Amino acid sequence: MIIFPNLHLEFGKIVGNSDDPAATNCYGYALGHQGWGYPAKAFPDIAAISLYSKEYFIKAMEADGLVPLGTDLKFDPSQHHILAAYFRMGRRQSPHFARLDGDGIWSDKNGGSTPRKLGKNLFSPEVSDKISYDFVGYYTIPPQGIDIPLSPPKPPRNG
Repeated sequence: MIIFPNLHLEFGKIVGNSDDPAATNCYGYALGHQGWGYPAKAFPDIAAISLYSKEYFIKAMEADGLVPLGTDLKFDPSQHHILAAYFRMGRRQSPHFARLDGDGIWSDKNGGSTPRKLGKNLFSPEVSDKISYDFVGYYTIPPQGIDIPLSPPKPPRNG
């Protein structure tokens, strides 16, 4: 699936035929597209997300085609589809993403939860308290898009 940059993301909106929060995880949401996935195109045989390391995560994002912008946001959001990448080490290690919406407000979502607004400054105390991951850097989708395999939405859980 080719995912192109969207410079006019609206809070909570994704490309696809579902408004169901379960239709996407944090990666799909940050990309602005329906589906579940993790940066893994470079290593499709990875057995589980728990095998990730921060170094693997960075290589996998770049292999998926995301372009690193560094750790200081010096880019015009009206010219780039910007994602913030995070990683948590330890027993529950995993990646996480947020995105900069067209109104200049950052938002994210966890798994099948509904999206939430984070604020204008990812490093303010009120935002930092919401994200229990370590900041890795900013990334963007290049103009030609990225070709990645997002899986279909997960079915709702029963009970």
